[in-house]
Amino acid sequence: MPEGTGDAAVRKKPAMDRRGWARLSLALAAASAGAWLGNRLEVPAASILFPLFIAFALNLSGFSIPFPGWLRQAAQVVSGAYIGGLLDPGKFGNPVTVLSAVVITIAVLLANAYFFGRRMERRFQVPLREGMLMLTPAGAGDMALISADIGVSSPRLILVQVYRLLIATAIFPHLCLLLARAFGG
Repeated sequence: MPEGTGDAAVRKKPAMDRRGWARLSLALAAASAGAWLGNRLEVPAASILFPLFIAFALNLSGFSIPFPGWLRQAAQVVSGAYIGGLLDPGKFGNPVTVLSAVVITIAVLLANAYFFGRRMERRFQVPLREGMLMLTPAGAGDMALISADIGVSSPRLILVQVYRLLIATAIFPHLCLLLARAFGG
């Protein structure tokens, strides 16, 4: 099956054995310890960055980490509940204004993803669907969870999202602060 394609029936993995559960448990323990350390060091987004790099390092070392599908779904539930809990209807303002902003934002983001996805397809032979997902505004965690559900399984996509996460947490906040100071914000 080519990279980035597949349907749910074909992608279904066999049940994990004891060794798989041991590997997953060890990886989650190491990732949790990394998140704890990163938070103690007050690193921005440590709870996602440190586990991400620890799991990546484990994979690079040949220590593959099996993740059952239900665990990905549980992560989606937690992520969705957290984001939903942040929404306060009392702070939305005028519904027409908010809806207009949402429609315009979606149109601009889709046009951008399509335009640059096509460019990536021509220039780097990245499939359009994968290229467009690389350019979506979601973060690395979101894209890892969502892309697998829609049949796009690509290490390249996840790697681009990791780079975006690093830039968004390590560089953008400082640039925004500098720009705000420079322009009186």
